[in-house]
Amino acid sequence: MTEQFADLHLHTVYSDGSSTPAEVVANARTFGFSAISIVDHDTIQGIPPALAECRAAGIEFVPGIELSSNDSGGTVHILGYGIDWRDKVFCEFLEEMRKNRLERMEKIFKKFQALGVTLDLSEFLLAGQQGTVGRLHLAHFLVGKGIVADLAEAFERYIGDGKPAYLPVDMLNPREAVEMIRRACGVPVLAHPGITHRDELIPRLVSWGLMGIEVYYSKHLPEAIQHYRKLAEKYGLLVLGGSDCHGAGGKGESLIGTVRLPYEYVEKLKVAIEECLTNGHH
Repeated sequence: MTEQFADLHLHTVYSDGSSTPAEVVANARTFGFSAISIVDHDTIQGIPPALAECRAAGIEFVPGIELSSNDSGGTVHILGYGIDWRDKVFCEFLEEMRKNRLERMEKIFKKFQALGVTLDLSEFLLAGQQGTVGRLHLAHFLVGKGIVADLAEAFERYIGDGKPAYLPVDMLNPREAVEMIRRACGVPVLAHPGITHRDELIPRLVSWGLMGIEVYYSKHLPEAIQHYRKLAEKYGLLVLGGSDCHGAGGKGESLIGTVRLPYEYVEKLKVAIEECLTNGHH
């Protein structure tokens, strides 16, 4: 039996990735992955097409999502694996989030207007995807309009934290994100802890129902991997991982293939998903 690997952190055009679900699955196949998960930000719209593509390609698919949350200390991303993505309450909640993001965009466009930059919101929304709209989409739009030279300038001049056209997104707090995933019979996992540096939050997240931690990650150095493995052991958390690939056009180079999570971790995750379903939170 040849060794099998997974990448459990991939994005598509339905959030801030540049690849369609079909392209993501084709890439996963090229890199020889036997299991993948698509975890688009605050949306499950990429799941049905990805599921169909994976079936056709003979790749195991774990439905997932990445929920954005924040508290006074900053942003915390919680991954949800094995969620019941057809759950009515969960879908209504995501729809509410989508509306919030849309309203936020309208307000940001008004800020641009006040700065003397006229942008057409309907044109932006047409250019954008059906999924969640965020600042990265807007940055690409500004580049396309010739208002800024590149993505960095868009954030630096206009939409970065605290810049003239910045508006925080009205988000959940980390506890709500964990509880929402548990409610949808999913396994909540802390995303890229080595990037967000919120270790002090881990014990509380565990008390709220966190079940795993993203130990293997494209930007985690070996010492970070070791550090989070130890924390996972300490709190009895699942060890998970993925590349956080957004495709070649999303956030720079394509990262698929940079993280190869041994399949044994997928098996442990599947056991946990099964338990969540059995203990159903409906």
